[in-house]
Amino acid sequence: FGGEKKSFREVGEDLGVTAEAARRLVSRAVESLQEDAPDYLTV
Repeated sequence: FGGEKKSFREVGEDLGVTAEAARRLVSRAVESLQEDAPDYLTV
């Protein structure tokens, strides 16, 4: 996954889930990163 541009269908195939499930998983992951990243970027 390192920097590759994939469709939700392709991600879903890689994970063994539907494209819609992959979209939800990616959405949650991005949301989590947005919430947690400031904690790690603060010096």
